[in-house]
Amino acid sequence: MDRLDDLRLFARIIETGSLSAAARDAGTTQPTVSKRLKLLERSVGARLLLRNTRFIRPTDAGELYYQHCTRWLLEFDSLRQQLKPADDDVSGVLRINTAVTFGVGVLSPMLVAFQQAHPSLQVHLVLSDRRVDLVQDQVDLAIRHGRVGNPDLIATPIGGYTFCLVASPAWLKAHGPFESLQALGEQPVLTFTRTPSERVDGPGGPVLLRKDPRVVIDSSLALRQLALHGAGPTLLARFVVDDDLRAGRLVELVPGAQSTPLKAFAVRLPMRPTPPKTRAFLAFLKRALATTPGWVSP
Repeated sequence: MDRLDDLRLFARIIETGSLSAAARDAGTTQPTVSKRLKLLERSVGARLLLRNTRFIRPTDAGELYYQHCTRWLLEFDSLRQQLKPADDDVSGVLRINTAVTFGVGVLSPMLVAFQQAHPSLQVHLVLSDRRVDLVQDQVDLAIRHGRVGNPDLIATPIGGYTFCLVASPAWLKAHGPFESLQALGEQPVLTFTRTPSERVDGPGGPVLLRKDPRVVIDSSLALRQLALHGAGPTLLARFVVDDDLRAGRLVELVPGAQSTPLKAFAVRLPMRPTPPKTRAFLAFLKRALATTPGWVSP
């Protein structure tokens, strides 16, 4: 067990890039971490880290050792989980990853109720718009949108969400009203995708809306700000703008018009059996998402 603790400590040093940060995570001191690192390097017979007062980085041997460490730790944790009695003990640490907008607008408000139901569980929410590596980043469950990515992962469909066309009241007063999508004509639309047009289904049938080439933003939260400040019609997920629509800060240009739902998946590593903490969150997530504005069941 001491050696496993050393492996976990070494992995945290690599992931945090800091001996002191790894020490805080392990509940110990920086000198103790430094001493354990030296003992680990001595037992391995190779220098694992290069460090000075400004930076830490792994040697070639350290990078190779880290890659094996993450696999060993994952396999050990999986084995330990399989050897435990089959019960509903939801405890430990659950690391969840998802995109920033979805995490801020949907997932984080749900976590209060989930943690109240499972007080012995720690939840680490990792928000990033990049596709994280579940093994390397030690993520138990990732919520992904559109493409799953690695086909070796277990992907559970959890539904999808729709997009609606909105603008500020001032913009609509100056340019509208619009009785149909077709009435928008050549009016460019702000959206975060990079394709030249976006298909939206409305009461009069599908329409290809032209993207505004002047602004390219990869954040729905930033696009919402543009819409609020009168930049023009903007295509956004309904959960992003639902509060604004209710408060009258934004208006829906053509009620009932929306894009094809973007599918969402809960992605996890192929562990058998699925840990109780992950099972519990998946069950909770499916129930909680049903109340999300614009959410479509799988």
